[in-house]
Amino acid sequence: RMFDFAALGQLRRILKQIRPDVVHVHIGLLENLWLRWLGYPTVYTVHGYSTLYSMDGVTHPLKRLWKKAVRFLFRETTRRMDALLFVSEAERRRMLEEGYITDSHPAEVIQNGIDLQRWRQKIRMADTVAIREQLGLPQDARVVSFINRLDPNKNPLQFVALARQLLEDPAFRGTYFLIAGDGPLMGLTRLQALASEQIVVLGYYPEVSDLLAVSDLVVYPSLKEGFGLGLLEAMGVGKPCLSYANGGATELLGHPDTESCLAPLGDFEALVQKVKTFLNNEPENLRSALMRRAEAYDLPRMLERLERVYNRQRPVVSVILPVYQGEDIVLRAVTSVLRQTYPRLELIVVDDGSTDGTVTQLEGIRDKRLRILRQQNQGVAAARNAGFRQAQGDYIAFIDADDIWLPNKLEEELRVAQSAGQPCIVYSAYYAVDEALRLVNLPAIRTYAGQIFEAALSDEGLFLPSTSLIHRAVFEHLQNTAGGFQGACYHEDRVFFLRAAKVFPAFPTGKRLVLYQQSLSGRCRRILSNYKQALEAELSITNALQDVFDASELEQLARLQLKNLTMRFLMYGYLDSARKVAQALSERNTGGQRLFIGLKGSLTQWSLRFGVNFLMLSRLVLQWWLYPLLTPWWFLRMQTFKQSHAPQVKADSSTPLSSGVPTC
Repeated sequence: RMFDFAALGQLRRILKQIRPDVVHVHIGLLENLWLRWLGYPTVYTVHGYSTLYSMDGVTHPLKRLWKKAVRFLFRETTRRMDALLFVSEAERRRMLEEGYITDSHPAEVIQNGIDLQRWRQKIRMADTVAIREQLGLPQDARVVSFINRLDPNKNPLQFVALARQLLEDPAFRGTYFLIAGDGPLMGLTRLQALASEQIVVLGYYPEVSDLLAVSDLVVYPSLKEGFGLGLLEAMGVGKPCLSYANGGATELLGHPDTESCLAPLGDFEALVQKVKTFLNNEPENLRSALMRRAEAYDLPRMLERLERVYNRQRPVVSVILPVYQGEDIVLRAVTSVLRQTYPRLELIVVDDGSTDGTVTQLEGIRDKRLRILRQQNQGVAAARNAGFRQAQGDYIAFIDADDIWLPNKLEEELRVAQSAGQPCIVYSAYYAVDEALRLVNLPAIRTYAGQIFEAALSDEGLFLPSTSLIHRAVFEHLQNTAGGFQGACYHEDRVFFLRAAKVFPAFPTGKRLVLYQQSLSGRCRRILSNYKQALEAELSITNALQDVFDASELEQLARLQLKNLTMRFLMYGYLDSARKVAQALSERNTGGQRLFIGLKGSLTQWSLRFGVNFLMLSRLVLQWWLYPLLTPWWFLRMQTFKQSHAPQVKADSSTPLSSGVPTC
C-alpha cells in the first residue's frame, strides 16, 4: 500500500479538506510516517499478533533477514508516532521482548471494548427458535461454535478435528458444530470436505449475536492472539467459552473465577476434555463470572481512555508571536518555532496592524500549525492577550518577531515543566545578538528555582517573553486578576512576570536556548534618547503593581528600576542622563545600601565618578573583540543557521516547514 501514490494523494486531499486534529491509523508501517510528515498528530494501534512481526519458526536465512529488517522498520517508524497503542498488555510485552519496540517508545495499552448494554439487549431480543430453524439446527440440540477469522493462526481446522472427535463419542453425537467467519481458509477444499450435517461451515455471517444466542459453548483454539474480541463478545453475554491460553486470552480470562476457561497452549487433548466437561457439567457461577469480567472492557470506559489519548495530541504548546511591520524579520522567528524538535505545537501570529508585507510573507508558509490573526494596531500587550484568547495549549510560550529559538528550546523547557508537576514558569538563558546575528552579549546563566520572587525583582533580565514557558494556569490567573499583559505600562512583560513570580514557582533549564536580538532601533534603545520619557517609563512599573506589592516592595522596585536605568544609559552612551538618574537614586537610598555591586557595578561607579564611560567601553570591547576571539564557532553556527532558515520560508516555497529541523 505504501507505494500506491494515487491513494496517498487522495488521502492527502481529504485530510487537507477536513483538517483533522488527530489521525488514528490501525494498519500500515512506513506510510504512517507520511502522515507525520504532513504535520498531523498520528496515533497508531497495533491490533494483535501478526506473523509478519514474529520470528517464531523462521529458519530460512533470507526469511530471518527479512524479519529482522521488518523489526528494524517497525521500531524506527513507531518511535516517531505521537502515540503507539496496543490492544493488550500481552501484545505490548511480546513486541518489547522481540525487539519491535523499546522502553523509549510512546507505547500504552488500550484494550478493545464492546457496548455491553447494546450487546446484551440484542441477545435478549434474539428469536432463538427462528434462528435455529434458519440455520437448520434442531431446537433441542447442543451447539458448539467457532466464530472467528478463518486463517491458520485462528486454527479452524483444529476445531473441525475437535468436532469430529466428539461426534465419535456416543454422549455427544447429537451435538452440532458451527463455523462462522471468512478468510483465506474459507475456500480450501479441505475445510469444505470436512463439513457434514453436524459440522456446519457458514462462512461470513452478519449477526454474531444470533450465533451466540443459540450457542451452548464457544471455542477459540487460536494459537496466537493479540486480544480476542470474539472471546470478549461471548464473555459479555455470559456465554461459556473455551480458549487456548495464548497472550490475549490469558489476559481476558486469567482470573480465578474464569481461568477454568483456559486450556494449556496447543494441548489439543486438554481442550477436548474441557469441551466435554463444559457440555456435561458447566462450572458453577461461570456465566455471571464471565459477565463481571467483561465489565472491565465496556466500550464507554475504553473510549474514555482513547479520548484522553486524542486530547494529548492536540497542541500541547501554544506559541504566541506578536508582530508589527516585521516583513524583514518575522520569517526567521516563525521558522525557528515550526522547526522545533518538539512538534506538538500551534503557532499563533498576531499581526498588530502592519501595513508592510508582513502578512504576505506569513501567508506563504504552508504549515497547518500556523494561524494568523489580524487586529488594528493596539500594541504588543494587546496582541499577546489576543493570541492567548485563541490558544488551545496546556502551555503558553511567547516569541518576539526579532528573536530566534534554537531547535530544542521547547523540548528542554517542557521536560522541566512536566517534571515540576505543578503550574509554574520555566525560563532559559539566551545569547544576545545584533541584527546580523553577531554575538554582542553573553549574560550569565541563572539557576534560581522554586519561589524566586526576590530574584525576579532584582534581576530584570531573568524573565523575557522569548525565553520563558508558562503553564496555562499561570496565564489564566493573571488574566483573571490583571487582564493579562497590561498595555498601559511600558515594561508590560516585566510586570507580567513579576505578578506571576509572586504566586507561582519558577524553574530553570540552565541552558542558552534563544537568540535574543538587541537592536539599535528597538523601542528600549530609542527611548533612552529622551531622559524624561525614559525615567517616566521606568517608574511606570510601580504604578502597575500597586495592587499586589506593599509600600516597601514598591520602593525597592523603584530603586532597582532606577539602578537599571542608570546602567542602561551608560551602556549605550548617555553619560549625562546616567548621572541624573544616579543622583535621584542616591536621594531615595536613605538606608545607605550599596547599590552597584560586581564588576558591572564597579564599572558603573567609575564611570559616574570619573566622567569616563567605562561601562560602554567594556561593552564595545566584549562585543567587537573578546566575543569573536573567544567564540570563533559562533560565526560558523550562525552561518549554518541563516542558510537553513530564511530561504525556505518565502511565499513561493514548495517545501513544508514541518519537514525538517535546522542544524543550528
